[in-house]
Amino acid sequence: MKRVLSILLVISALLALSGCGSFKVYQMNDILPPLVDITTQYPYTEKITVTECSSGKSLEFTEGADHDMIRMRFEGIQAIREKPKSDDPAPLFDIVFTTTDSTVAISVLSEYAFLYDGYKYEILRSGIDLIYFENLFTE
Repeated sequence: MKRVLSILLVISALLALSGCGSFKVYQMNDILPPLVDITTQYPYTEKITVTECSSGKSLEFTEGADHDMIRMRFEGIQAIREKPKSDDPAPLFDIVFTTTDSTVAISVLSEYAFLYDGYKYEILRSGIDLIYFENLFTE
């Protein structure tokens, strides 16, 4: 009887612990709006605004080639979602994708973290190309 109870306890503990370590992985491609409407093949993203938070300078991009270059910086990025903390760093860049019917805003905290829709996302591998965004403001 003791053996059966100990086996049941071990099994229940394993089941309880297996749920604790699982995180949903979010694809950055799923967060950002598409550049082109899939059904009409017309541009869906109308403009992308990049703001350098430290200086307050903003750049607005309305050309498709520029949209491709900016969007490519986020392709393939995977992240896990968590609640933002009070000691998180201030954003480096704010990036706003304006579409035909909505806006999507992302605040880049670092190469490995960003804010979106009230949540902080920690990037699992690769990272956001900060040098690309920094160079936009040095030209």
